[in-house]
Amino acid sequence: MLVTRNRERIDEYIKYVQKEIDLMRTYLLPDRKVAQHHWGGGTPTHLKPEEINKLASYINQSFEFIENSENSCEIDPRELTKEHLDA
Repeated sequence: MLVTRNRERIDEYIKYVQKEIDLMRTYLLPDRKVAQHHWGGGTPTHLKPEEINKLASYINQSFEFIENSENSCEIDPRELTKEHLDA
């Protein structure tokens, strides 16, 4: 794992996460829905709010979630802003 403030590296990271999502989808049954989703490791607050929105949108369009799915997000409170919460 690499922690960086280099925005170009972070953009690259987001692209790799999107590729991993695409690969994972090929192993899942097409009609399988997400019941639980956890996003963590401190990544959400390391990203800018617009990057969170970009990645969250990609996740939401890549998978179908059940109604009332269980969703959680692990954050680093040292970097948390209202904008992160809104994202």
